[in-house]
Parts: sequence; C-alpha cells; structure tokens
Amino acid sequence: MIVDGMIFLFLAGCGVTDAGIKQNVEEKLNSVPYMQNVSVIVQQGVATISGICNDTACKSNCENLARHVDGVKSVINKLTIAPVPIQASIIYQPDEMLSLGVTDAVKHLDSVDARVNNGIIVLNGPIKKRELPKLMEKLHSLTPVKIENNLTIR
Repeated sequence: MIVDGMIFLFLAGCGVTDAGIKQNVEEKLNSVPYMQNVSVIVQQGVATISGICNDTACKSNCENLARHVDGVKSVINKLTIAPVPIQASIIYQPDEMLSLGVTDAVKHLDSVDARVNNGIIVLNGPIKKRELPKLMEKLHSLTPVKIENNLTIR
C-alpha cells in the first residue's frame, strides 16, 4: 500500500503545474505581435484568456494557440473584439501542423535544418542561392509567426 501511494505521489509530482502552463501559454501568445495584450489565468489545467483582439480571427487564433500548449485541458475565451482593429490578424497554425509543412518544404534540401517553435521557423545550414527563393515562398505560404533565416548561401 505504501509503495502504491509513493508511486502516485511521484507521478502526481511529474505533472505540469498551472504556473508552468500559464507561462507556456503566455510565451506562445506573446510571440505573436497582435496577441501581446492577452492575459492568461490557469486553474487545474483550464486556461482563461482575456483581453482585446482586433477581430474574430485574432480571437479564435488566441484560443487555438492556447489550446495546443501541453497541459491545457480546455480554454475559456473571454476575449473581446476592439471596435477598430489595430493590426490585421493572420491565422497561424499550431506548431505540429506547421512542422509538417516545413518538413515537406525542406525534404529535398539535405543540408537545411528547419525547426518550429511557437510558430517561428528557424532555418540553419547552407543552401544554394537558386534554391532559396522557392524555399522561402513555400515557408511564407504556411503563415508562420516569423521566419528566422540563418542560412548560408553557397
């Protein structure tokens, strides 16, 4: 019996805390310029997001990004829409979906290392000058938050 309890305590201690979830949701939302005024409260894995969005696209995108953070069980969306948009919203994809598109875009470029984190695509390695425009066109069509191009033209 004591062993079972110890295992339960150990497993319960390994879970993601509400504070950790809150930090991860805020980090993800703050990576998008028009989502920086969104506040987050997390209780028992339920993330409540509030603040002002430009439009319905921003509102649903905030909820979607928060929903895809590890440990989030559900999202309560208390965002309101500004009477006059400050900046146009772009619909961003969760990292998992974005990663699939990035992997496909670089599949023939063995020397290019591409990673996705919070909607940002980071590119490293060498690339031929003639291959760069086509790659960038493919990556921009995926609507990432940002592309950090650290590629070396050869």
